[in-house]
Amino acid sequence: MKKLILIFLSIFIKSQEIIIIDSLDHRPISFCKIMDSDHLYVTDSLGKYNFATFPKESVIISSAGYEVKKITLKTGIVKLTPKFIQISEINISNNNLKIDTELGYKSSKNTIIIDQNREFAVEIKSQNANCLIDNVSIPFKKSSSSKGYLLVDIYHDENGKIGEKINASNYVLAIEKLGKNNILQLIDEIYIEKGNAIYISIIWVENTYTKSEKFANKIFLYTQPHKSSGKMFVRKSNYGDWDLKPYIENVDQKNSIIPALKIHGKCSK
Repeated sequence: MKKLILIFLSIFIKSQEIIIIDSLDHRPISFCKIMDSDHLYVTDSLGKYNFATFPKESVIISSAGYEVKKITLKTGIVKLTPKFIQISEINISNNNLKIDTELGYKSSKNTIIIDQNREFAVEIKSQNANCLIDNVSIPFKKSSSSKGYLLVDIYHDENGKIGEKINASNYVLAIEKLGKNNILQLIDEIYIEKGNAIYISIIWVENTYTKSEKFANKIFLYTQPHKSSGKMFVRKSNYGDWDLKPYIENVDQKNSIIPALKIHGKCSK
């Protein structure tokens, strides 16, 4: 069966096109991230990306649930190895999760602009209860173009810094479909223990199939209200390390620049 899948994929590979597949079952992996030193690209729902010409430098390929791979693109098929992460068990019983709760930030009238150059990761804490997250609310205001996608990932907190990625699924939102109320339903079971935090990250990419180096877009997100506290890490879009120092916001600052991301979940009493 695996050989048949590979033969089928090979027949439809065009020049300068790659297909990223699972190394175990050889099935395409949708919405993989491909990074060179200047750009971030994303494959389509069939794991494909069509380059005008392959980048001369090596690229980093990653997807939720897979080992990161750094290669020079010379072939049409790229295999990613599933990543098996041992995460400490979280003792939360679903039977005790009965209270619907919103965690995170309410929106203000102020906005922050995001583009391809930066990724934001906003801290969300649960001070009083253990919670199972149902969805994430994206504070989208407007965009200078209807093209492009927002990618959303979720990370553990490790001693006040960003740790391992939690989500195994890829969360992708098309800009053209965003409106005032944008609720991203989560497939993965993601918990926050009482007194702990997670980080919700968001980044914009221009396209998931064709490359357009001249294309640019500005996405406007609502920020949290003035006189609110908050914490956010930032990193460049080439997916290097997060900045060592987070942006810390307190009630004394005049304007907020932290996106008003919030989550909804079922929490314990």
